[in-house]
Amino acid sequence: MNRLKRFLQTALTYFIGNILSKLITFVLIPIYTNKLTPSEYGNYDLVITIITLFVSVAFFQIWDGMFRFSFECKEDNEKYDVVCDTLYFYLIGIFLYLVAFYFAFCILKFDYYIFALIFGLIYGLQYVYSFIARVFLRNKLFVFSGTANTLVTALCNIVFIIYLDYGVVSLYLSQICGCIIQILIIEMSIKIRKRFFKHRPNIKALRKMLKFSIPLCIATISYWLLNGFTKLVINQCLGAYENGIYAIASSLANIVVITVNVFQFAWNETAYMMANDTNRKILYKKSIELLFVTVVYGCAILCIGVKLLFPFMIGSEYSRASEIIPILMIGVSSNAIAGFLGTIFMTERKTSYILISTVCAAFVNISLSKISAVIVGIQGIVFILSFSFILLMAIRLFFLKQNFNISINISCYFTSIVVIISLLMYKYVTSIIPLVVYIFILIFMYLMISQKLMGINFFGKVRKEKV
Repeated sequence: MNRLKRFLQTALTYFIGNILSKLITFVLIPIYTNKLTPSEYGNYDLVITIITLFVSVAFFQIWDGMFRFSFECKEDNEKYDVVCDTLYFYLIGIFLYLVAFYFAFCILKFDYYIFALIFGLIYGLQYVYSFIARVFLRNKLFVFSGTANTLVTALCNIVFIIYLDYGVVSLYLSQICGCIIQILIIEMSIKIRKRFFKHRPNIKALRKMLKFSIPLCIATISYWLLNGFTKLVINQCLGAYENGIYAIASSLANIVVITVNVFQFAWNETAYMMANDTNRKILYKKSIELLFVTVVYGCAILCIGVKLLFPFMIGSEYSRASEIIPILMIGVSSNAIAGFLGTIFMTERKTSYILISTVCAAFVNISLSKISAVIVGIQGIVFILSFSFILLMAIRLFFLKQNFNISINISCYFTSIVVIISLLMYKYVTSIIPLVVYIFILIFMYLMISQKLMGINFFGKVRKEKV
């Protein structure tokens, strides 16, 4: 199977699963905004943000190392060895997670800490198992189990929130149930448990994986100082109510990430497979250009789409979220592109560039977020966060140019004009007809540009371009 065919099949599989998962999550937003107050949802969102950081740090994002080094294995037995080594490290990481959780609880005194503690442990194991499915290139299993996770989470939320009236506890319980279902589905299919108990850890292999993963772990901490720190500042300076407003705005802004996740998951696998390909830098360039244009147009289209749907989806208490969605969506889009660029650095085993770029962007966010929150409020802190994400993307593009001589054609940057127009229409146009017409124009323009970009078979034989 050639690379293009496999890439398209993988992308289609991820696309179907991602769309289903995001649609299910999208349906839940009206329930959250009508049944939970902004303060309740804001506190929950902050705790989840802290826990996901602890999971990444305590387990050193070892799943990234597992996935990367699995592509150096020739036989499935070798992959099982890598997976079992990773699970042994997960057991060690549990102690680090418990210590971090204890100190966080002593400082923040958050509610429902037992549910939060259990969620973190299950979430970490679910993350490992989802990567195990990808290690064995079981993409349909990965997507199916992820969709099952989302569906079970959604159904449990509906039952617990609407019928049993469990409130915020429903969110923890639902996530725990969803993660357990995904773990069980993957375990029943790949059967790791029996091999795990017979396996002896390979210390040398674990060191290699840790050497690869630790810079990514530190980058995750730095990334948290972007997105997670913003939630912490909002909570401290503006209160849990404003954090709830921000959380819902983030949920809507993150719709733009659907396309990037699909592209990135499929690309991750393809990139690792061609790590030794002499033409890979040309392939990188074409892929980045296509993704950049796709995200730009996706951001412009979805910005208008959210404006049209917002009044029908969001409870009245969360109405102020509409004020920050456009700027937040630009930041999320820039961050999504930066995340894809990070995949290239991982392929080349240059994870230090991911760390450096994230630290620089995080420094800007930390330096300016509190000042902007006090002076301007939530709009100011969202602007600083989005600017930091743009800076993150720009630094990684600079590193690609300096170290791999990879740069985006300047014509791709000019497509960003459509985002500026969308921002103006979001703010000043109230009539539905011109907004709908503009969406169709954007779709047509994107199809024309993407057709030109995809005219080159960048996963097969590379056609020489005129200089």
